[in-house]
Amino acid sequence: MFATFAETTLPARIHVSPDQRRVTLFYDPPLPQSARVRVTIDGDAITNVDGEPVDADGDGEAGGRRLVDFDTLGLTQIPDTIVTGRVFASETGDGGENVPLEGVTIRVDGMPELKVTTDEFGKFRLVGAPAGRFFVHIDGTTVDVPKGYFYPTVGKPFRSVPGREVELPNDIHLPLIEKDALRPVSETEDVTVGLTENQIQKFLEANKGVDRRMLEATQLTVLAGTLFADDGEQGGMAGLELVAPDRIPGRLPEGVDLPFVLTVQTDGPKGKNDAPTNFDLPAPVAFPNVQRLDPGTKTLVFSFNHDSGVWEVIGTGTVSADGWSILADEGVGIRAPGWHGTQRGVWLPLVPPWMDCKDNPFFDHGCRQATLIAAKDCLLSFTPVPKSLERIWKIKDTLVTADGCARDFERKGLGGWGSCLKRILPDLIIAGAENILGKTPIFGQVWSCSNALLDFMRGCRCGPFGVQGGDEIDDGYAA
Repeated sequence: MFATFAETTLPARIHVSPDQRRVTLFYDPPLPQSARVRVTIDGDAITNVDGEPVDADGDGEAGGRRLVDFDTLGLTQIPDTIVTGRVFASETGDGGENVPLEGVTIRVDGMPELKVTTDEFGKFRLVGAPAGRFFVHIDGTTVDVPKGYFYPTVGKPFRSVPGREVELPNDIHLPLIEKDALRPVSETEDVTVGLTENQIQKFLEANKGVDRRMLEATQLTVLAGTLFADDGEQGGMAGLELVAPDRIPGRLPEGVDLPFVLTVQTDGPKGKNDAPTNFDLPAPVAFPNVQRLDPGTKTLVFSFNHDSGVWEVIGTGTVSADGWSILADEGVGIRAPGWHGTQRGVWLPLVPPWMDCKDNPFFDHGCRQATLIAAKDCLLSFTPVPKSLERIWKIKDTLVTADGCARDFERKGLGGWGSCLKRILPDLIIAGAENILGKTPIFGQVWSCSNALLDFMRGCRCGPFGVQGGDEIDDGYAA
């Protein structure tokens, strides 16, 4: 598994998760800007637990290659492009006023030399900002704080207007983290972290009516050997803090009304704020049930994705039998340190559960694509289509088949003729059947829809079709 840009292999470190189900590439140095990067997954060089080559290209046969292309963000600087904003502490002053943070460093991702520091009023002015949307890291560890405390570092997207000065629409808030709230994790044992007595007392004073037992039940379990930094160093420390939803680094999306935000903070193994940013496996979590939902009630679990800069639903939770906490359901958990919360709601998958193949990291969304194509083919058989459009469609299908055959021969040499023949034969049979049955519309429609069903079954090699698949399949939710 490797990545290339401009036909040059990029230096990267390969990290394999403890359960052997996920492989992550960490690039060093960072990826170039405005670049088309290609990741190659060579299934012939990767074996599963049975010693067999991995089906990387999803053709149902062992081995093969899968190519993944993506583009990095452009960071074009345009004169007079400026972004301004303010950074405050999540904790308010004695009179409820904002407390500005002086000394926070804002660094532009991909341009480490472009940075700015907040002044005594918490204000910053980033001159020479990249045009359009770009990402920054807001580093609170550079703030002068009492011994035993620190402000965290968070990632966030900014948006500029070329040639103009714009102010961020929302202030940024950083919570003060107590270092004693962080516990060392282990490479051999699961470690559970919770709120300290000091944190519980502060929350109870600010939130009258909350039962102490709800806070005592709040916890995160870091599975053995799953916390690591981008440079590959494993271990470190982890801790929790509860923050008001209007005192976090970014605004919640419309329609999301979290009663609080649980922030998971980490620190490096040496306590130098070299914070690990990755959980190999989802960390089971229990949120306080401050809304007093009934036992068994289902909720949505939200997390802020620092890579994409958006809040996402990562799964569901269930109110515990004693009613004090909301437990993330099996397989759901915190995937990265940052900001998380729960809201009452239900999960509405856009695909049936038996099509949700989430265990195979090499699954290429074929099930979803096959579903759409099959529906298209069946519906079109009932729709009058001009002959010219039919010819264009046939040419497109022929090119797709030819491309597939080319990849078969590229991957297997002369041995690829068998796979290529499998691609061609169905088209030949379908063409002959259409010539015979097409004169009688009802038979042509039955044939088209039946063939569409077969395409769907070939594409969905999961659930009842025998092969466990599983890249992320998009789901919807309703709050």
